[in-house]
Amino acid sequence: MIGLWLSATAALAAPQMSVEVHNRWIAGHRIQLAVRIENTDSTEAAVPDLANRPWLVRFETVDPSGTRRTVHSTAPETDPGGTIALSSGQIRVTRFEIPTSEGWTAGAASITVNVDGAAIGKHQIVLNNAELATESDTAKPVDKTGSGSQLISVPANGRTDVFMKRLNTLEFVTTIDEPAIARLSVARAEQRIGRWITWQGKTGELWTAQQGAHGLQGDPYRVHLPWPDASPCGRAATAGSGHMVIPVCIRSPKGEVTKTTAMVLTPRGQAQFRTIGNYEPSTILTNVDAAGSVEFVLVRNNAIDWAWLGTDTAAAFPASIKKVWRGGDVHSVRLGLTETNPPTPAVHFTLEGELTERTLTSPR
Repeated sequence: MIGLWLSATAALAAPQMSVEVHNRWIAGHRIQLAVRIENTDSTEAAVPDLANRPWLVRFETVDPSGTRRTVHSTAPETDPGGTIALSSGQIRVTRFEIPTSEGWTAGAASITVNVDGAAIGKHQIVLNNAELATESDTAKPVDKTGSGSQLISVPANGRTDVFMKRLNTLEFVTTIDEPAIARLSVARAEQRIGRWITWQGKTGELWTAQQGAHGLQGDPYRVHLPWPDASPCGRAATAGSGHMVIPVCIRSPKGEVTKTTAMVLTPRGQAQFRTIGNYEPSTILTNVDAAGSVEFVLVRNNAIDWAWLGTDTAAAFPASIKKVWRGGDVHSVRLGLTETNPPTPAVHFTLEGELTERTLTSPR
């Protein structure tokens, strides 16, 4: 029995169970948590297969209104059993959600996790009002029409909790040690590359982290730009190469932007720069094409340029740039698709004094 196995862990140094859950959540979203099993013994150990036997896990909850409930999966008439062999030092993480927590209001709640009747942890959780949250847009490539992931930033005692929202699922990502709004990079989900997340600190410095299967691949870190008056000036992209690519505007001592460059950052934090303009854009639109190549549309009052880096994002030469518009003052610029078959990337915009939207196809 698993209950006997749990009661003997201290004496036999058997695998240890714990619960991973963030102590703050957003009201109206199901709380996600994980049961973590680690084999701390020197020999192989058999542990319960909770993924295929979820009825072994029960949650005793007290919601913010004080209502108590027991939440669990329905057990089959006959438990088929099933264990997983963990080598010494190996860890198994099984993720669960509390479906009833979707209806909880803001306030303090508690969750006690039991495995086959043995409690392995009681956790106090504060649910913040959803109105405090700042949601980013989905940052999808232009050819993706379905719903995408969103980042949600929630202020918390001078810090910021960051969550990822996918459809109806909310997952905790990280906590930023100051007030900030995190942004998703544009990325292609089908490439299954760790997506980059960025935010700016109080003084405008750039911070970043790369997403893993659950949570972050490593600790967030500050990106040091080699110019004293340089700052990000557009949304980042996650290239098919795995690099983060983000537009950076470089200012002269007089405060004027003299160059716009694409910073290419490796997962190890090494950076190089590729010029995408010798001027200050009013808007930069970011896209990642089907090959994983990053492209930017740079907008000025009476001009639009299209720059792309190619699949070799870290190539040691400037990006390719084409002029796509010169004329009257442009407004309401957005990236989209043409109505042709097959559709191709295009920039849509209006001119001052006009109501009809104009479309220019990609020059690539």
